Amino acid sequence: MAQTSITLTASMRSNLSSLRSIQSQMDKTQERLSTGKKVNSAIDNASSYYQARSLTNRAADLDSLLDSMGQGIQTIQAANEGIEAITSFVEQMKSVAESAAALDKGAADYADRVAEYAAQFDAIKTQITAVAKDASYQGVNLLKGNELTVV
Repeated sequence: MAQTSITLTASMRSNLSSLRSIQSQMDKTQERLSTGKKVNSAIDNASSYYQARSLTNRAADLDSLLDSMGQGIQTIQAANEGIEAITSFVEQMKSVAESAAALDKGAADYADRVAEYAAQFDAIKTQITAVAKDASYQGVNLLKGNELTVV
């Protein structure tokens, strides 16, 4: 089998070198576009790479802290909603108590009406207990005395 050699002129060699350079630059640009990073390795630019890596790590740390704060806010909002609901129930209890106090003690159905108001009062009290128990977020209930730690 005979070997065939290809001879290139100087201009063809120059064009081939230019094409290789262009292809290399296109590969670099494609990598930057696909990763979203200007510098992808220490070989590209060592100081920029390590600075970018440090900033990326810092951003991840801050993102973690932001998540923790968001969880804390959600927990406080759950407690606040519970407090608002309980406040509404307390106002209802006050109204029931005032109605019971305004009853005419000489009325024939006085005992029945007092029992009725007492039942309403107890029902509202049960609802308050249920709301206080349910006012939690991810297992933390500030109304029951759980502590919240936010980093």
